[in-house]
Amino acid sequence: MDSPSDLAERLPYAPPPYLEGALQNPKMQEDQIGLLLRNPGLTGPLLESLARNGRWTRIYEVKKRLVRHPRTPFQAARNLVHHLLWKDLAETAADSRLHPAIRRQAESMLKTRLDSLALGEKITLARKATPAIVEVLVEGRERPVLEALLGNPALDPGAAEKLAARRGTPPEVLSRMATHSRWALLPAIRLAVAHNPRTPVAVALKLIERMPRAELERLVLQEDAPKIVLVGAQRRLTEAAGGAEAS
Repeated sequence: MDSPSDLAERLPYAPPPYLEGALQNPKMQEDQIGLLLRNPGLTGPLLESLARNGRWTRIYEVKKRLVRHPRTPFQAARNLVHHLLWKDLAETAADSRLHPAIRRQAESMLKTRLDSLALGEKITLARKATPAIVEVLVEGRERPVLEALLGNPALDPGAAEKLAARRGTPPEVLSRMATHSRWALLPAIRLAVAHNPRTPVAVALKLIERMPRAELERLVLQEDAPKIVLVGAQRRLTEAAGGAEAS
């Protein structure tokens, strides 16, 4: 029976039969389990055996790494997902190596915990959330969270347009969208921001100055837009028409 020092030396590269025996070794310690979990030769049955071992699954790090290991059998991983903390749920949901159902389960559990997260935690999550979580976060009203969402690659144009058009979106977020390196390039976003009555007037008018004629023509047809925005858009169209006639 190998000593802890022997285990530490052999576990990272030992073949499966040795690993199976090591799991039964009473001298195995927590840090050695970490070495075992890094072994590239780990098999599904071995991971399942570890997942059934109450001595080791009492340790949070072991549960987390079992869920995140791509060769952990589906049911074993599924039984452990609900133990994960929010940050590990987010990483599990985004891990493309894992079974889609495990990722969806992590997303579902994360959704139920959103209201209990502190503001700083929500901001961190917003920067790297998966599309399913983004759909929930984009409905919120916390300015720092929404601003963090703007830089998340998982925020797609449809969700961004919804955010730009929503009457509950804070003015500061709308202002950021009007000049954002990604979102200000999209006509649908520019129109939604200009149309939104919560957009600061100076921001909307500056946005109109950068709009091509086709966008201005669409904007003036939106009669429920703020009157000053409609007047500004119409003035820009008139100026453009005058310039075209003069040339």
